[in-house]
Amino acid sequence: MVAIDPEAPEGPIFRRISLEELEDPGPFEVVLASVSLHHVEDLGAGLDRIAGLLPPGGLLVLEEFARERLSGPTARWYFHQRHALAGDDLPSDFDDWHRSWVEHHTDVQPFAVMHEELGRRFAERHFEWVPYLYDSRLDDALEPLERSLIDRGAIEATGFRYVGEGPG
Repeated sequence: MVAIDPEAPEGPIFRRISLEELEDPGPFEVVLASVSLHHVEDLGAGLDRIAGLLPPGGLLVLEEFARERLSGPTARWYFHQRHALAGDDLPSDFDDWHRSWVEHHTDVQPFAVMHEELGRRFAERHFEWVPYLYDSRLDDALEPLERSLIDRGAIEATGFRYVGEGPG
């Protein structure tokens, strides 16, 4: 097992590197990427690299974020939850906050691009929309509430889980 992250903790399995810097040729039976690929500048090259690390039938297990779904009631719910927990570091006006949030997340890959690029390299074996916001500067205790609101259609899920089988 190898765990990579430019800000990885110390430990025998960790390497403080990016995907692009990984020199281990693999193969790895599974590559797990948790809320990291949406920041990869050249997503196609990153996914090519991952596909190259897998043997035939190897799996990419991905948990990611769809930034474009943080809008409307979903964004308002998140904004109010953030304010309830630590409101002093946020603008008091929702529109100001949301405009700023969108501007600061333009480098995040949109879901449609991510899904299309995944489909070019992997056979989709599983996909589901899941709660994500509770884990993004909120509190794990909010996960059941977020899930309930998603299930009722009050807000959109902004996270997704994907399992793809590599080429081979």
